[in-house]
Amino acid sequence: MRIDLFCRVIDNWGDAGVCWRLARQLVRERGAQVRLWIDQPQVLAAWQDERAALTTLQICTWSDAVNWSEITPADAVIEAFACDIPADYVRNMAQAEIKPRWLNLEYLSAEAWVEGAHLLPSPQSGGLTKLFFFPGFTEKTGGLLRERDLLTVRDRFVAQYPRYWSDLTGFEWDDDALAISLFGYEDMPLQSWLPALIEGETPVQLAVTYGKASEALKRAWSALNLPQSNAAQWHAGQLSVRFLPMLSQGEYDQLLWSADINMVRGEDSLVRALWAGKPLVWDIYKQDDGVHWDKLKAFTQRYGASGDEGVAQLNDAFTLCWNDSQVAASELTQQWLRYVRAMPALTQHARDVAAHLAQQDDLVTQLLRRLSVAEKP
Repeated sequence: MRIDLFCRVIDNWGDAGVCWRLARQLVRERGAQVRLWIDQPQVLAAWQDERAALTTLQICTWSDAVNWSEITPADAVIEAFACDIPADYVRNMAQAEIKPRWLNLEYLSAEAWVEGAHLLPSPQSGGLTKLFFFPGFTEKTGGLLRERDLLTVRDRFVAQYPRYWSDLTGFEWDDDALAISLFGYEDMPLQSWLPALIEGETPVQLAVTYGKASEALKRAWSALNLPQSNAAQWHAGQLSVRFLPMLSQGEYDQLLWSADINMVRGEDSLVRALWAGKPLVWDIYKQDDGVHWDKLKAFTQRYGASGDEGVAQLNDAFTLCWNDSQVAASELTQQWLRYVRAMPALTQHARDVAAHLAQQDDLVTQLLRRLSVAEKP
């Protein structure tokens, strides 16, 4: 099957990350021929090493310079996150002898309304129909991106490399330390959280991802007047910090598998953290109208639905604090201490959630069901 996948980059590690994973899985596992039309192809540079073996994956620059009237549409068209594909291309779709299947891949949400909106048709000009495809956490949604053997690869890797955390991050191995990966937006409540780590009961090794998370942590460190260093590792009290280079998607998966707790942001890293089967804290993208709170609460309720009520409450409480830029330091510290003390239960719950989600068909399997039947005029 020939597939055109369109992506406009809003968040380098979000929109582009999801589309790259999707394109890669379609090629590797399903033998599809994919053209990934992306307006900022340079953001894929960190993953160039993965492209050599993907001979049927073509990266195409989406720009006004393209003469879209001369582009022959593929058998199926995926419009990622309502990115509005070019009008001339759509006209070519309408004029095709066999009209391409057309899906709009929506953002992930755990909200209840998604089940009713998934696969709703939207009639378009020229006799075309676009289906709205919603990823999600239930059988009535489109599922989550998950490679065919992901959990098996994860378990084999963790068993084979039990101390990979040290190899990847550069921290000296410490059986007693709490290993935390940090990936988040600039508004994380770091000035309230870092003192809790520094003065905590347990040594903490904090691996900070490249980009906004590193910049935010350095600002918070400076604001707290903590000792800075040109060395690779910063240290204060019980807390040690290392700043990571840009990681490939495979390396980031391995970081998530090796950590004890994963602080993640956006959609792509949230899903990968779910498959890691480790406790996670989601830094959701904030919206001015506050609607992100509904989305966040829907996720925490879904995440905690199948487990112990006490564990769910602990996860909810700290996640909501983490996303509240006005949270009092004392409240965040209290919730963090409760969270850390419940690590065995939180870890088991995370494993159970991953296993439960893996029982439903993955996103690519469900998506291809909808793309496999062509519409005839």
